[in-house]
Amino acid sequence: MKRTLLILRHAHAAGERGGADDFDRPLSARGERDAAEAGAELRARGRSPDLILCSPARRTRATAQAVLDALWEPPAAPRPGAVRYEPELYNAPLPVLMRFVRECPEQTGCLLLVGHNPGLDDLLEHLADEPPPRKANGKLMTTAALACLETDAPWSGLGQGGAHLTALLRR
Repeated sequence: MKRTLLILRHAHAAGERGGADDFDRPLSARGERDAAEAGAELRARGRSPDLILCSPARRTRATAQAVLDALWEPPAAPRPGAVRYEPELYNAPLPVLMRFVRECPEQTGCLLLVGHNPGLDDLLEHLADEPPPRKANGKLMTTAALACLETDAPWSGLGQGGAHLTALLRR
C-alpha cells in the first residue's frame, strides 16, 4: 500500500518568537492567506488526509483549520479525517515526530503532520531518499511550507531515507 506523509509547517505568526506567550501566537494576515493556499493546493492535488496530527499551539491549530476549510470547498465536499491535537508535537524534536509517524494506524493512507521548526526540517531531511532542495538563504520548511512524501513502507517501519519527496511547496 502506498502511503503519503504531508508535512506542513505552521503559517506565518504574529508576535515575538520564543517569548512567554509563544504558544498563543496567532496567525498574521499573511499566515491566514498562506494556510488557505496550502489547503487549496492539497485540494487541487487530490490529497485529503485520513488523519491529521497537529501541535496544539494557536498558530498550528489555526493553520490546520485554514487548510481544512480550503479542503472542504465547497462546504458539501467530503470531509478529511480526524484531527488530533497532540501536546508533545509543540516544538517537537525528530525522535518525537518519528514516534508519532511510526505509531500512525497502518490503514491510514494519508497522514498530515502540522508542526514547527526545527523539528520539521529534521523530519523531512531524515525521511527523504534524496536531500530536499533548500532555498538560496538555506531554509527548508519556511512558514506554510508543505512537503509531500510517498512511501511503500508501513508507518511502523518507516525510517531514514524511506520516503520519496514528490513536492515541496513554499509560499
